[in-house]
Amino acid sequence: MTRRSSSGADRVARDDRVHARPPTHDVERWTEGRVIEVTKPPGRVVVTVRPETEGSTEPEPESESESKPEPVDLRVTEAVYDLFVGRVTEMNRVDGDACPGTPVWYRERGQE
Repeated sequence: MTRRSSSGADRVARDDRVHARPPTHDVERWTEGRVIEVTKPPGRVVVTVRPETEGSTEPEPESESESKPEPVDLRVTEAVYDLFVGRVTEMNRVDGDACPGTPVWYRERGQE
């Protein structure tokens, strides 16, 4: 995926950001979630995350009209994903990948 800069030149789109540990700065800029799935299309890794609601890791809807937050697909490079997995606790890793339920803190591309 490329974007055009104001000068008209192509540049690679910036990726999303993922952390395996709680952020220590600009905490309000990060969203906490849980890994649902990891897929690896060529050249990138897509980490599908369900955002958590405040105070709960598994929100229970109070009514049928209230539902869980929509999953978010985070695109990162293989190198960034490898760093993320390297910081994930051993009990949250299977065959070198983050398993479903792994806690994650993330920022989507373009999020201030």
